Parts: sequence; structure tokens; C-alpha cells
Amino acid sequence: MVGALRLGLGVLLSHGLFRRMVALAGGLALLYMGCGMVRSAPKLIAPTKQQADRPGTRASSLVPGLLGGLVATASSPFWFLWWATIGASTISMGGGGPAAASSFFIGHFSADLAWYSLVAGAIILGRRALTDKVYRSLIGGCGVFLVCMGLFYLWNGFRP
Repeated sequence: MVGALRLGLGVLLSHGLFRRMVALAGGLALLYMGCGMVRSAPKLIAPTKQQADRPGTRASSLVPGLLGGLVATASSPFWFLWWATIGASTISMGGGGPAAASSFFIGHFSADLAWYSLVAGAIILGRRALTDKVYRSLIGGCGVFLVCMGLFYLWNGFRP
């Protein structure tokens, strides 16, 4: 998707009306996801050691796990929705050019790596480090952050 944006989709993104529409759609998508996280947070239970030790979670399953994640991501309609709304809106705010797309890709990849490293580290530390209360607070906090980002995108979509 970032490649398509770099190969010319950026011209479309620089059009004011398109940028506003994408920002509004992205803001609504973020609000939807954030509100869902906030609503579900009080009912969540932290991953347990038994869940982490189930078959298919060992290091020997890393490559099949990565391939499964790639297939699940690419087949998810939410992935396309995210890129068509939030990803495109973020890149368009940076001008939509190669520098904006490259910066966004590097930043997004780094954020994903940091987040999943944090989650993996928390799971490795076990149930004592990631209590239900901490897990709920973390998911709820991330949901609030998404709601704030959604409001930011909506504000950008409505301003001239």
C-alpha cells in the first residue's frame, strides 16, 4: 500500500476534498476502534502462562506464525479499511510524497515492532507482571488514545 502511494496515489491524496473525506473516514474508523477497545477493556482477562504455553507458541513456530499473521493481515478487510482511511490520511497530511510515505512506513513499522515487543515481553514475564487490572488499563488507555486520534482526524476533515 505504501508503494502504491509512492507510485502516484499521492497526487490524489493532495487534492483538498479527497484529503478531507479520507480524514473524516479515518477519524470515524479510529473512533469506532477506540470506542470498541474502551468498551471491551473492563471485561478483558490478561493472557495466562497456560495460554502462552499452548502448542504453536514456541520459537520453533516463528516462521509459520509469521506467515499465518501475514495471511490473516492481508485477508482482513480491516487492513484495507485502515490503509484506505487512517494510513492514507496520515500520509496525505505529510503531503503524500515519497518522503512522507517513507517516513510513515518506517515510523509505523517501528511502532508496531515496539508494541509487539512490549506485548511479547509482558507475556514472557508472566501473569504477575501483567495482571488483569494492568492489562485492562493498557487496552483502555490505547482505546482512549485511538479516540483522541479519531477526533484529531475529524477536526482535520472539517477544517478548511
